[in-house]
Amino acid sequence: MVAFPSKERGDAPLAFVVLRGPPYDEEKLTLEKPASEIEEEEKKASRQIRKNVNSDCGENARLVGVIFVPRLPKTRSGQVLRRTIREIIAGGAATGDDHPAADSVEALEHLKAAFEKWTEPTDESALSEKEGKNRGCC
Repeated sequence: MVAFPSKERGDAPLAFVVLRGPPYDEEKLTLEKPASEIEEEEKKASRQIRKNVNSDCGENARLVGVIFVPRLPKTRSGQVLRRTIREIIAGGAATGDDHPAADSVEALEHLKAAFEKWTEPTDESALSEKEGKNRGCC
């Protein structure tokens, strides 16, 4: 999770999620399943994640979105590159100061692409789960 600079709520939590039982080939980060099947799994998982997280927190701490990625970028020692992810979210270019592992460079590219594809929910789509609306999931 990282802070997303939301126009409506200031900094709001945005989750980057790697699903277990990856639908991706770990070596090449390519899809092993049809895209439609993966999209359905991601929508189902997103609803469950939102339900679990949003039931335990106040209105201002509700998730603004859930973005699925094949792998999180990490350093050579295995730590998640949180600062680099925050730089990407803030709209800046990742500086690479965190010394990513070789395979994490590709993971960073996937993360950037997934974030660029995602859009911040509008007022209508940001209604709470209690009102039966999806809150702007990926």
